[in-house]
Amino acid sequence: IIGGIVVLAGIALTGIVPGLRLEKLLDGCAMQRMRGWQWFAALMHARGPAARLLLGAVMGLLPCGLVYAMLAAVAAMPSPFHAALGMIAFGLGTVPALTAVLVASRALHSRLAAHSTRLAAVALICTGLFMLGRSLVVHEHDHHPAAATHEHHAM
Repeated sequence: IIGGIVVLAGIALTGIVPGLRLEKLLDGCAMQRMRGWQWFAALMHARGPAARLLLGAVMGLLPCGLVYAMLAAVAAMPSPFHAALGMIAFGLGTVPALTAVLVASRALHSRLAAHSTRLAAVALICTGLFMLGRSLVVHEHDHHPAAATHEHHAM
């Protein structure tokens, strides 16, 4: 289902379907509601380092599938200390990727600014199709008679 929603968001971003707007898809989203709050809108437009730090802290409270997956993983760890270390490692592990995105966006900004919406739409559509394809392959494998026979012989 999520893969389909991601594809739909990419299609909405392209603007090729009249009346389908990304804002309508995000209507109930926490981020969309927060944009209407005056203090949050001011924080989004502030440029100082303290404002950016505070914005990052607030954004950390928004729902994120990767964070939820990691929280589920660390919940199985033997102690709260180990879980905290796991979350710290996860947070630090995102720094290189996020830094690369920041550096690339600044370096390519002038060249890609005109095409950024189209590139984002294509990335969303490709990601959504990948997610759909993966779920179909896994689902098909679970119900394939040969897979069940193989598992039976392996036991």
